[in-house]
Parts: sequence; C-alpha cells; structure tokens
Amino acid sequence: LVWFKYNFKIFVIGLFDSNILINVLGYIDPGSVSAFMAVIIGALAGVGMTLKLYWHKIKFKLSK
Repeated sequence: LVWFKYNFKIFVIGLFDSNILINVLGYIDPGSVSAFMAVIIGALAGVGMTLKLYWHKIKFKLSK
C-alpha cells in the first residue's frame, strides 16, 4: 500500500508539471516524419496487393 501511495504522488506531480509536458509534446524528431511516411506507403502497398489478390479470385469465380 505504501508503494501505491508513493507512485501515485509521483504520478500526480508529473501530471501537473507543465515543464515536462511541454518538453514531451513540443518536439517531433525529423526521423519520425520519414518513419510515418514509410508506414503510410507500406500500408497502401499492402492494401493494394490484398485487393489485387482477391480481385483475381473473384474474377476467376465469376468467369466459371
């Protein structure tokens, strides 16, 4: 129970410490943008390939 009280106090102090909050939310690493773009391009490529795969299966079933 003492452990919980100690961690809760640290949590509340950290929650209201605006200096920590501004430092964390105010910085975007330049590498983050390129990583995010890689995720978007990869997701689009994955969706495209999935649609291509299922389109050929549907087309094959309809042509029977």
